[in-house]
Amino acid sequence: MTTAGWLVLGFGTGNRGTLNVSNGTVTVSSDLYVGLNATGRVFLAGGTISAGSIHMNRGGLVDITGGTLIINGDARAIIGSYISNAWITANGGAGTLNVDYNTLNVGRTTVRAVPLAYGYNAWAAGWGVSIGSTTNDYDGDLLNNLGEYALNGNPTNHLDTGSQPTLSRVEEELFYRLSPAQRRYEPLLSRANLHQPWVGRLDQRRIQRDWHQCDGGGI
Repeated sequence: MTTAGWLVLGFGTGNRGTLNVSNGTVTVSSDLYVGLNATGRVFLAGGTISAGSIHMNRGGLVDITGGTLIINGDARAIIGSYISNAWITANGGAGTLNVDYNTLNVGRTTVRAVPLAYGYNAWAAGWGVSIGSTTNDYDGDLLNNLGEYALNGNPTNHLDTGSQPTLSRVEEELFYRLSPAQRRYEPLLSRANLHQPWVGRLDQRRIQRDWHQCDGGGI
């Protein structure tokens, strides 16, 4: 999308304008107004927003989770003030922003969110001690670190093994389910297909061994 002039998101009291960008390029030839005596929202998850300048007030918000915001000239001072006011945020306020002038884009100011630390290594580094690899059982509770991570447990406290899966029966089927507190969509765990419920059928004498994943997986 390209504008021939300015772009206003939210104009006039009581009005609201929202721009969601996840890919591609939005080019604003002159001024980008995010909230002009109104409520303006920009959610940048990917792609690029390029503008001649940016203007915000207390009704405006630019939240960057991915992608790039590029402003002509040296806009570091104004961008810095918007960041201080929490009008420009990263990852809903949980992250930090990198503001660069003239390096990534010559003669322009580039704003990007610093990727959030995530995954097992980031989790393991947050306990104040070295808990070791995924196969280590630091607290000796017979649940290794990967299990603690998967179940949202505390690897330094043997009394906290997280949110345990549940096993329930519906007629002739047994359902093994993970709770909402568990890390069902973590790529490290999905390699073991732990992010979906599993079901096994019963007969009158035994549980069949052919457990399989349910379709879907929204538990």
